[in-house]
Parts: sequence; C-alpha cells; structure tokens
Amino acid sequence: MKAAAVKQQERLPRLSGSLACKSQARWSTFYVAPEDHGEPLTAGALGQPGLWKRVVNDGGVIAEFDVPVPSAEKDSEIGDWALQSLEGRVPSHWEPPSPQELEVWVAPARLSVRFGSFTAQGVFSLAPARFALVCRVIEESLLRDLSAVRQELLHRILDQAHRRFRMVRVGISSEGSVQAEVDLSGAPRAFWESVIPISADALQLVVDWMAPSILATIDPGVSLFESLKVNPFNHLEFAHERHRS
Repeated sequence: MKAAAVKQQERLPRLSGSLACKSQARWSTFYVAPEDHGEPLTAGALGQPGLWKRVVNDGGVIAEFDVPVPSAEKDSEIGDWALQSLEGRVPSHWEPPSPQELEVWVAPARLSVRFGSFTAQGVFSLAPARFALVCRVIEESLLRDLSAVRQELLHRILDQAHRRFRMVRVGISSEGSVQAEVDLSGAPRAFWESVIPISADALQLVVDWMAPSILATIDPGVSLFESLKVNPFNHLEFAHERHRS
C-alpha cells in the first residue's frame, strides 16, 4: 500500500532540475511537481511510458514514479529511465522483452482476476518502444448509460485505486473503458526479471480490490444504496454530500 506522499521536498536528494527521489526500505519514489517542470506534463496519463502517475497530496498535484528498488537514485540506469519517461521518451535502441521471456516470468493466470461470473484478463502490450501490463476491466459499452450519480461513484473508486497502490495507473482509456496498467516502457533490462513479476502482482491486486465495487456501481439491478455498501471510500460521506446537493 502506498505510503504517505512526500511533503518536505527540499530535504530529498535532487537529481535533475525539479526531479527528486525518496528511498525507503524496499522502494524508491521519484517525484516532480508538474508546475515545476516548465512545460505541459503528459507523464502519468494512461498510455504514457514509464511508471509515472499523477496524485494529489496536501501540497497539490505531483507526479510520482514508484520503483521496487531501494536507493534507486544511485542507479544511473533507473534514474535515466525515470527522467526520459517523464519527458515521454524511452532510451534510444531500447527494446521490450520477448514473449518467450515473459512466459518464463509470468503465467497468464497471474494476470487474471475472477469475481463470481466476472473475469478480467490482463495482457502484455508489446511494440518496438512499448511494454506494459494492461487490463481492460470494464468495456465502454457497459458504462454508456450510467446515471450522473453512478458515474461519480465510479470515478471515485478509480481515483481511490489509482492513489492507493504503487506502480499501477487506473482510469478511463481513450476508448472509454475502465483500464489499469503498469507501463514498463524503457525499463533497464537488468531490472526486468525482478520487476515484471512484481508488476503482474500489483496489477492483479488493484483489479481484485476495485472490481466488486465497480460491478455493483454499474449494475442497474443493484440499488444505489446497496452499491454504496461495497464501495472502498466512505459511503456515508458520499451519501451526505449527495443529500446536501
């Protein structure tokens, strides 16, 4: 589960410009405030390279890049990966792992989530400059006729999932489906064998965590009151907000 967001940025090691890093026992977090980047920041959006994700803390919006390596600021390859993906690039001549390598590290069942009759299957997205673990959780066709209240509930669930867990980005894709992904485009080869299984587990964990509440929210046969019971945030607070509005 994600640790509290960094508040005192000036105490952390600076790497390049506004990019900084905080190291913990098993993790390192690179971060940058988008307003300090000097140009529109696309990093952190679905489909963008690398592990960046935009989150909100007490100081506003920041972009974070969590990597399961302690003291990653001392590893120039990982630092270069973070910096280049922040700029929407991958290292020159970088290539993704082969399907044969991936079969050794991650079995398909490791990317699958089942909840009752519901199944979500994650896949590897591979291209010359692209490598991501992607799970389309809910198709666009099932979201078209949601009421405004249920849409708001859905977006709150996605926001909670996005902020609660490391590495995994969650949101609505450009095609309109609910999507979760871990984007490893540009990741150093020496890092693959350890990080790819962790990424698969993280993706599975996030989808498993949010699937029951999403399914209840989009099901017209489940009352709004019943769907609130399984939502991961304070449903009483949400009901009170709706009542006041």
